Amino acid sequence: MKYQYSAGLIGYGAKGASGSDGFQGMSMYFTDFDAIFNMANIENAIENNYVLWSSAPPQTSLPLGKTYVTGDLLVDAKGDIFTIDAETFTFSPTVGKFSKVDFFEWLTDTPDGFGRYYNINNPSEGYLIDNVRMLTPNDYVTGKTIYGVPLKEFTRIEYCDISENSKNAFSLYSTAENKFVDDNQSLAIVYDVNTESFRIGNVDFLDTIRNTSLTLDASLVIHNRPHNFGLNTPDGNILTNREINPITLFNDPSFNAKPLSFYSSSSLAHKINVYWTLADFASGSGVSGDLYFSKDSSTVKVYNLLDVSEGSSIILHNVEPTGYVTFDGLKIGQRYNYHMMVKQDGWERSSDISTRISL
Repeated sequence: MKYQYSAGLIGYGAKGASGSDGFQGMSMYFTDFDAIFNMANIENAIENNYVLWSSAPPQTSLPLGKTYVTGDLLVDAKGDIFTIDAETFTFSPTVGKFSKVDFFEWLTDTPDGFGRYYNINNPSEGYLIDNVRMLTPNDYVTGKTIYGVPLKEFTRIEYCDISENSKNAFSLYSTAENKFVDDNQSLAIVYDVNTESFRIGNVDFLDTIRNTSLTLDASLVIHNRPHNFGLNTPDGNILTNREINPITLFNDPSFNAKPLSFYSSSSLAHKINVYWTLADFASGSGVSGDLYFSKDSSTVKVYNLLDVSEGSSIILHNVEPTGYVTFDGLKIGQRYNYHMMVKQDGWERSSDISTRISL
């Protein structure tokens, strides 16, 4: 059959009439142009009756003077079917589509002026998505491995050029909906050629770190590095469990320097009672405390070396978790200070200093 004469007479074949005359009628045309991105090419071809193949020489006419007729069908590169209007040299979409699977859809005229491919979400089908940017045809082959695992065993592969000419190659994961307003909801994995390492986070054009969180829902996370610190240790290193244990003492929301359970009373002459509950100073296990009690000497200008109590404290080591103690033999009208030295995992932090005047 001479396909270039389509459409011809019905019944062409051993007994059918010849289609060689190529009678004019509605036809179906296929094109390798994209109906969205190559709209101008298609409309120009319709207006001038050019063929619809990008590989054809420019201004190649339809065979034997054939022309486009209103009602002709056009199938573009994605399998979408359109109807041609030969009077206005345009084409319009139909509900038809050739059987063809699309993994991505194209979004044009984004707020930033960029075109964007986004993955089609089809709950009924599972897709293996390979986002690959190849430098040469040999950069992405199944023979290569990552950690000894063949690339074909990965469910998602995203290859970025991390050469010196592409220092900002990155993968962006975002739940943002509104430009600028939701910028801090994006999380980027960026390769930095200066440090030859990957960075995960969100930094704006002023190099300011946006408040973006990364949560790892994993039963085990291993950070492979020596567990030591020095003067030259870069900021932002991940702490180990051993290093993070004292945080309860040095994080003010976790450490209470003056809990309500740490107080004193003086109802009898020459005596002061001090009460405490160690668990109210710091959370967690292994909390202990030393109670310090001393005569207030903030107004003393001359020290009597024969009066040892003038410059020293009474220290009660490893007090019980909850309790009280009575200090007797005190001078009436004298101001006395007390505080708790809280200890946990080898670290110490002092409570606020409180004052009581002896009756």
